[in-house]
Amino acid sequence: EPDTENTLLFFGNLSYRPNVDGVKHFCSHTYPEIQKQINQVSLHIIGNQPARVVQHLKRKPGVKITGWVPSLIEYIASVTAVVSPMRIGVGFPNKVAESLALGKAVVCTDIGCRGLPGSDQVLLVAHNDKEFIQATVELLRDPDLRKQMEKRAWTYARESINPNTALAALDSVYAKL
Repeated sequence: EPDTENTLLFFGNLSYRPNVDGVKHFCSHTYPEIQKQINQVSLHIIGNQPARVVQHLKRKPGVKITGWVPSLIEYIASVTAVVSPMRIGVGFPNKVAESLALGKAVVCTDIGCRGLPGSDQVLLVAHNDKEFIQATVELLRDPDLRKQMEKRAWTYARESINPNTALAALDSVYAKL
């Protein structure tokens, strides 16, 4: 488990092309700029089957690659924030939804939260590297913002991602047919 404050987490299948692209770009372009502004920030990358290019990211200062972990829930709960720097097509944003359901503050790209209507109210959404850097630095520096986001994340997940809520919405659509 991470043992420092200012710990960021990226997780997912580390051989899936959109994840590989996102985390590689983050480590090369975004994370170094965050490191210049935040002391002792660390990035933990968790996931099965890390591609060779992902394995090489551990050479970068402050980056730790972890394969499979016994409890992703405990890991998510122990970090400061989750990042989802997705740049290319993704399906349902599981990593964002899981993080929100656990009440974790998330910084993501606009692509990284597609499929979660209204999530821009509970996430810090960035449209480019500069915005991603600014949002992440702000989140790490401002514990009050982080706590507020964590509370809204959990509420959003309970009300909007909950399977019962989704089924009720489907029932409503079918009732109108």
